[in-house]
Amino acid sequence: MHLGFAIPHHHPSRERFKLAYTFQQIPSDLPTRETKNKLMKSAVISVFVMLAMFQFVVKRGQAAVTCKQVDDALAACVPYLTNGGVPSTPCCNGVGELRTSAVTTADRQAACNCAKQAAARIPTIKEDDAATLPAKCHVQVDFPISKNTNCE
Repeated sequence: MHLGFAIPHHHPSRERFKLAYTFQQIPSDLPTRETKNKLMKSAVISVFVMLAMFQFVVKRGQAAVTCKQVDDALAACVPYLTNGGVPSTPCCNGVGELRTSAVTTADRQAACNCAKQAAARIPTIKEDDAATLPAKCHVQVDFPISKNTNCE
């Protein structure tokens, strides 16, 4: 945009001293209200899409805990379960992970069944040590770790 301003009429040589000013719109780094609204809508839509995807992955009544997770969590406990003594810190950390990942009833039943299967694969497991493992790690697990547990 180009605007010309003339010197007032009382000046004798006003044509010679015409001043020209150019005004340009300076881009602003501050977001406009419209931009903020678009960003907010995008964020809300993204959250809903993620929630919808999560519901497809974890259906109601289905466990989110896998046997691989249980095996990985309890792998460091094998020396304690077969030899007794004191469970190691990594073992107790695994028991704690198992506790935090088994939130729903379906999760606890799945974790229980996986722990039962894992215990059955170790023929030299000491049942008493397996039963006291959560207590020795100061972790409350809602199912015992045993070959003979009823997980229902």
